[in-house]
Amino acid sequence: MDNKLISLIIRNIFPAQSTIVENGVEVQPEKQFWIISSQKYLRWIVPRNPNYGLLILTKWQPYNLSSRIKWQILMTAYRLGKLDKLPGIIPIVISDTAPNNWEHLGYKKSENLTPIIYIGTPGLTRKAVVFLVNMDTRELVGIGKIPLESLGINQIIHEAETLLRLASEKPGFAPNLLFMDRERGISVQSAIAGAPTGRKLTKAHIEWLSCLVIPGGETSLSKQVATLKERLAQTRGIEEEMRSRLNQLWEIIDDSTPLPSTWVHGDFAPWNLKWVAGKKISAVDWEEARCNGLPLEDLCHYLYIQSYLFHTHTDILDEMANNPLILDYLKSLGITADIAAKLVGFYLAQTWIKSIEKGDLAYAAFLNTQIFKILSLLSGNQKSTI
Repeated sequence: MDNKLISLIIRNIFPAQSTIVENGVEVQPEKQFWIISSQKYLRWIVPRNPNYGLLILTKWQPYNLSSRIKWQILMTAYRLGKLDKLPGIIPIVISDTAPNNWEHLGYKKSENLTPIIYIGTPGLTRKAVVFLVNMDTRELVGIGKIPLESLGINQIIHEAETLLRLASEKPGFAPNLLFMDRERGISVQSAIAGAPTGRKLTKAHIEWLSCLVIPGGETSLSKQVATLKERLAQTRGIEEEMRSRLNQLWEIIDDSTPLPSTWVHGDFAPWNLKWVAGKKISAVDWEEARCNGLPLEDLCHYLYIQSYLFHTHTDILDEMANNPLILDYLKSLGITADIAAKLVGFYLAQTWIKSIEKGDLAYAAFLNTQIFKILSLLSGNQKSTI
């Protein structure tokens, strides 16, 4: 067990003066938790009472088949009170001197809350996501984000500021910010009730993307490419062959044609999307969001990230050229096939740089292959068109 990490989580999430006490010490049931590990990493801290934890964990849906099977076994053991019979499960007891005082997360002293904590993958921006459940009503009342590494603070505060802005510009489009502590880099946002959308691109997805367009906003590939060139110049450790390839791509896609500027979610993917109010979509996790981006950035991400993670081997360029939903979307934005191809090239280059910056070399390698394909297409070395 990573005692340093656990102590950091307890100090930042639980009420003041909370500490781990030895098992066997008599405490209230709500102070008893399970630590769930996945391989060598800590993943969850959940109440031993499954009536609270299952409110969150049953909505967690791994996409990989083997992962889904393992998750169902875990959920069954949790429901039956047999979680300690599985490997990687550690019981802990947490005691505090200020019970039910959640003011440090923006709640009243009288709130009777328990946390269900997801611990992110190790990295420079690692964070914990805290699902706060009211034990009296058994309702999810908020979702907190706590930095576990220094760079995680920037992402959390950026998302909080984005949610504030979206609340005024596009009400109901994203969660509402409930609490923010800039100094500690902590935020709490409202919970969005709804089922995951699944992986298929639907009309509702396209309608949601259409709403990202900023009324009266305008940008161009030329403006965005100039910014990307500056970013590349500051990125170290890139081989000259790759720099040359990117520069070649940018020469081709450097186009001054006016385009509508849009909000960019930044991680528009099935796991961040929910069905709400029937057949409408709402999105969570706005940490990568930015304003005044280019059209198609989120759509490209939706297609490419799934192709990478699920090994679908889908021809994304063919999908862009033949999917009626996408074709209607391009038409509504006034985007020609030529510009669409250039926008795909921009997305790939930008995301490759981001992956290098984050140290995600596996995804960067995948994107490198895709950059080669789009470069060949745009250079006229292939006859296929978007």
